[in-house]
Parts: sequence; structure tokens; C-alpha cells
Amino acid sequence: MSRLYVRVDYPAKDAVIKVEEKATLADLKGLVAKTFEIKPETAKRYFYFAVAYKTDISELGKGSSGDDEGLASQGVKEGTTILVRAPADIKPIKRRAKKDKDEKKDEKSAVSVDRYKGLSLKNVLKKLGDKKAGKLALEYLEIYASKVVKQKDFLKISKDLLIQIAKSDTLNIKEVDLFDAIIEWGKNDLKNSKTEDNVDNLKKVLADVLVHVRFPCMTTTDVAVKVANSGLLESDQILDLFTYLGMKGNDKKASPGKSLKAYNNKDRKGRKPPSWFKFDTNKKHSSLTVTDDGTTLMSSTTSYYQPCFGDVELSEGVWEYEIVLQQFYQTSYSVCIGCIPTSSASNYSSSGMIGYSGHVNGWSYGCGNGQKYKQDTGVTYGRTCNQGEIVRCRIDLDKKTLEYFVNDTSQGVAFTDVSGPVRPAISLYGSNTVKLQFPK
Repeated sequence: MSRLYVRVDYPAKDAVIKVEEKATLADLKGLVAKTFEIKPETAKRYFYFAVAYKTDISELGKGSSGDDEGLASQGVKEGTTILVRAPADIKPIKRRAKKDKDEKKDEKSAVSVDRYKGLSLKNVLKKLGDKKAGKLALEYLEIYASKVVKQKDFLKISKDLLIQIAKSDTLNIKEVDLFDAIIEWGKNDLKNSKTEDNVDNLKKVLADVLVHVRFPCMTTTDVAVKVANSGLLESDQILDLFTYLGMKGNDKKASPGKSLKAYNNKDRKGRKPPSWFKFDTNKKHSSLTVTDDGTTLMSSTTSYYQPCFGDVELSEGVWEYEIVLQQFYQTSYSVCIGCIPTSSASNYSSSGMIGYSGHVNGWSYGCGNGQKYKQDTGVTYGRTCNQGEIVRCRIDLDKKTLEYFVNDTSQGVAFTDVSGPVRPAISLYGSNTVKLQFPK
């Protein structure tokens, strides 16, 4: 007698089923029908897959004996997981969820990277005074604010511009990092004016700037480590901050104390980063579904791998993109992220995994097992990912490297031989929904 862990996708249930040693697939189908209250004739039409060691998947009943073939002869043994998939005509049609107003607005407001052509971290601050490029330069600054404030030229900007930046509701930066940058600006101003660098003088020079820092949006750690130690806020303000932040976690209606009324307590919205590519609807496996805006990719079968390529070719420079694992079929080869040489750009129509030996030439990171692939069967690399996590791919064609990050944590440089021209690429296996986005 063997115990099998059985998971059915429709109805979405799972259970442990005991089968005899000589049980056949027909016997298993009968037990599934009884256990999950499915009509016997309907259960016979389902697809049955065995998962060995939680990685390799094989469909049962493919031998010459069909349903009469023994489970043991097909590799099913004690502890095996059985995945049971309903045919498409049995599952109810999934209606596409209506997008909320903010999501629709985001899609409409998405801009191409070409909009900011000619702008960079090194020149954006100088471009702010340009009549033609000034508006776009400010947008660019808001998108990459966390990096711009670290530039040496940031210390040289005027106070009026510093206030304008601090007031922005579309600034992409942690509030504590903005606070640090403002302090550095203030100390540099004191140095240039040959004024003594002390708390009182710093308070005076920053009085009309700090009022735009959103202290109530910081964390208790930020306040304890940075704000309290700076001496720039009064003791009653620090006390009110700790009190408010402590209440905020349990009470959404909590409001800052009287001493904090001057400070905005709403998180900055942040400006949407430009998109530099989309999933190419003309270079995807026929089983994949791509949304109209080219940013969401969906797969639903475990019968084969399904690749999809980006609609851009890259020859030089550093490029980053992120994949949100919205629905994740967590097995070895479910989502493989990376890039391919353009010579492989025609291999989208056949079943293939990015970087796997004999499949699609390229470089990839297997989110389901943490391995990396480059025309091989996999090498240990990073950690296994989970549903809801964000995987970032950094393609540096100047250094010929490919590096991955999971939730902003680097998994290390995966490859050092990535030469252009290449295309961003991904391959899916199983039921997945992934969202393409770009880091701020």
C-alpha cells in the first residue's frame, strides 16, 4: 500500500490517497473520482502527472497499455505527488479581471525610454536649467532620484531646486535617503559659506527644506537611527513620530500628533519608469497569451516549454528589467529568465527552454530551482523563488555579464560571456502569469 499526495486543479483540492502496490492508472482515476466527488467518466478525461523529487514531471498513461498500465512501472511510488489537470472544456471560463483606474492610468502613462534620450545621471542636474530639456530632466530626476542624490553635483544645486525636489509627489526615493541627501546638501552649504557646522546652523539653513520631508512615512528604525540622532527635530516631534508609527501598523486611521502637522504623512506616488521593451507577440510560442500592452505573459500547460522574446535587440550598455511572479507554477523549469543571442530569435515557435541543452541557445535563471542555464542542464546558482516575488535581470553588455536579483538581493554574477546583440527572453512551463516591469 502506497500513499500518494494528489492535487486537483478543478475543483481546487488536494488529499492523500492510498493505492495498492499493483494499482493501475485506471484504479487511480477511480479513487480520484471518489475522493474529490468527480463523476467517474469525467475523471477519466483528466490529465495525470507524476512529480518525481518535486522536479521532473511525467504524464501517466502514455505507454502502450494506457490506463491499464501499473502505476509502479511508471515510476509512481510512496510519497509521489500526482498533479491532476482538468481539460479546458471542463474548467469554467476565467473572465479577465477588470483593471482598476490606477492600473489603466499607469498603462496609458507608460513611456518609452526614448523620451529621455540624451539624459543620464551625470548630466541630468545640468539639464534642469535648459528651457527645452528642463521638464524632461525633472521627470528623469524624479524616476531615478535615489541615484541622482548620490551624484557630486547634487550638493551644488540651488536651495530653490532642492525645495522643488523635496516637494515632489512623484519622487522615487526612500524618505530617509532623501533626508540624508538634504543633510549633506546643508553641510556643504555651511562649508561654502564658511559657517560653523553644528546642529543649530544646520537647522537654520534647512528650515524651509526639512518641512517637505515626510517623516511620518519613515520606519521606526529610520527615526531611531537617523532622525533622532540628527538633532534636527524637537524631542516632542520625535516622541510623536514614534507614537504615530507604532499606532500606524494597527490602525489605518491613526494620525500624527500636533507637533507633526506641518509634515505630509502620505507616501509619495513615484513616477513610473520608462519601458524599453515589451514581449513580442510575433516571437512567442503559440500557447502563450500576451496582454495588449505587451507586459503580462500567461501560460497554462505542462505538456511543453513555451519561449517568448523581447521586441528589442541590444548591442551595448547596461539594461535592467524585472519579472513579477504573479502566478507561479513552482517546479524546476517553470519560469526561466534571461536573454538570447539574436541568432536564436527564430526559435520561439518550437518547444524550448532558454539556455537548456538542445533547446533555445541563451542564458537564463531558473526561478523554480535557483539554477542557471547556458546550453547545459543546469548549474547551482541562486535561491528558489516564490509566488509574488520580483526577479530582476541586469544585462551588462559592456562587461559581458548577466546578474540576477530576487527582491533587490543580488544572487551574484551568473554569466561573464554575454556578448551582443541579444534579446531579453523568457520561457514558461505550467500555469504561470508573469508581469514585466522596470526598476526605478
